[in-house]
Amino acid sequence: MVPIGASLVRELRALGNKDPIQVMHCFEAELPEADRALLLDIEDANVEIIDVCSLLVAADLLTAEAATDFQNYWLKPLAVLVTSFDEVMLLDVDNLFVRDPAELWTTPLYLDTGTLFFYDRVLNFNFWLNEAQADGRAYLRIFLETFPYTSFGLHPPTNPSQRLQDSMIYARHTAHEQDSSVVLLQKSRAGVPVLKILWHLATYQRHHGHPFSWYIRTRTSLSHYLTLRQTRGDKESFWLSFELGQVPYAFSPWAASVVAKPGDVPAHPDTLCGSLAQFVPTTNANDPAVLLFVNGGDVIDIVDTGTGASGGHDWDGRGAQLLADIPHHVTPRHMRHLTPAFGFRGTYDQTCLIGDGATALDESFHELASRRIRWAVDVAKRMEWQATIVHT
Repeated sequence: MVPIGASLVRELRALGNKDPIQVMHCFEAELPEADRALLLDIEDANVEIIDVCSLLVAADLLTAEAATDFQNYWLKPLAVLVTSFDEVMLLDVDNLFVRDPAELWTTPLYLDTGTLFFYDRVLNFNFWLNEAQADGRAYLRIFLETFPYTSFGLHPPTNPSQRLQDSMIYARHTAHEQDSSVVLLQKSRAGVPVLKILWHLATYQRHHGHPFSWYIRTRTSLSHYLTLRQTRGDKESFWLSFELGQVPYAFSPWAASVVAKPGDVPAHPDTLCGSLAQFVPTTNANDPAVLLFVNGGDVIDIVDTGTGASGGHDWDGRGAQLLADIPHHVTPRHMRHLTPAFGFRGTYDQTCLIGDGATALDESFHELASRRIRWAVDVAKRMEWQATIVHT
């Protein structure tokens, strides 16, 4: 992750972003000293590197064993809680920005609520929060009803928030609600109960051997409420913390889009299946549709070679392949809508936005992606790579 992480810092500064940056990691092995030096060596970086897990272990808030469970997506909720920043913008390291994300601080949605979230793809699946229980109701509804609100100084609400009642996930039209590749929230406006709930969602099941995971789903009763089963890692914990804490929160009005994978447009020009993309969250439908970023590991990740042995990394070759595969199309900006149910998507997997169309990306996107890839190649060449031995 270091090549795309270092290149992200350079990208943000090149776009004019001046916000201080904290790079969060979990224990020394995840980000060794030589790799940290590469991040700190970036001109005008203004970067602070924080070992979140070591801090929490030293504070007796996590055991070392429990902390290792956060060497993944689940580090993000902890990063929100540990950071010294009040106004927090979480960014995935594989985000490719077209515009300076600092623009999001001044959007009406953020100014009104102190939050700004983005939607994930609409997946009309009977899984995860949307999974039907024995009584036929979705798991989400049971979880909301049985959550121990009083443990956090809250009264159980009569009904969910109107925002949730109007949502696709509450209507059981999707198994995913939030994309957590960019998350904005102001902790002082969120309040203590919301932050405690976020900590609880991220750590409670882990301490009891029940991680919230894409792959592990349980129906175990813990204390007096059901174990929360969520989608990939941290994704739903942010909006759920605000919903459970009864504090207003805001989503971009626009659905998730995707960029094209190689071969998409010739094969099915109205359906793209690539990396997630998000548009500027304007609340005026008459405003121009402006791409904000692509959560594009497939577009820019120079390390994803499938090899791993020292000396076996052809960084120039990998870079050339990424440059050749830079997308030229994106799904047009659109509102969320019902999609084909699981089992009725034909040959399209869950990454595909079926029938939502394709529009050409501006040439500037190609230039920005090319620059990011070249920067990542430069960093990869400077790193000290250790051989990986595979035993068969």
